Amino acid sequence: MKLTKSGCRLAAVELISEDVKSSSDFYAWLLGAPAEGGPEAWDAGQRLTEKGIASVRRPETEGPGAGWVPVFHVENAAEAQFRAEAAGGGARDHSSIAGGARNYFIDAAGVWTAITDTELSEEELSLVGQTNVDYGSMDTASAADFYSNVLHLEQFEIVDDPYDFRIIHDDRHIVAGIVKFGGTFAEASRRPGSSTSTSTTWTRPSLGPSKQVRALWCRPITAT
Repeated sequence: MKLTKSGCRLAAVELISEDVKSSSDFYAWLLGAPAEGGPEAWDAGQRLTEKGIASVRRPETEGPGAGWVPVFHVENAAEAQFRAEAAGGGARDHSSIAGGARNYFIDAAGVWTAITDTELSEEELSLVGQTNVDYGSMDTASAADFYSNVLHLEQFEIVDDPYDFRIIHDDRHIVAGIVKFGGTFAEASRRPGSSTSTSTTWTRPSLGPSKQVRALWCRPITAT
């Protein structure tokens, strides 16, 4: 069955690494490969594909740097790239990147995001499972404005959140989170960028780490 609903969804992730083999073996193991036998006993590429990791490749001069690159399904990739450029970002198509097969846009901080408007089946979309994408920034409001505009999304702001957490969503389907750097992480790196995780548990410190908050107090942000 093909995806017929127009809108934005996380379709896959790419991993850019200086050491493709070691990274592939490590994440294949981390995401469920059996420990017995070591990397020689499994097909790392196949296991990564099954987890929604579309490719693992080296950085290129005119491409994204080392790290995770989310791949979002959008209604029209060319229009999304146009909106990115109009908002002060950039755009690259797959012909600009050796071995690439996607369109990309780049924000003002130089962070790359991949997009595709190729029709995807529900099975293909399900490969990402419970994968989450979070974007770290010192200015979450501006970042949320940029990404919601480029990807044609709406925003929620988490009320009284110490990290100024924003959610960008398509008709209440969460596409990504945008969070302000803070604590030790802020001291280690203030470079904006996307990260991925396989699940997220929301907690309130006053309740202790074992208490999951099932409802988030949030308010919608409307475009002005």
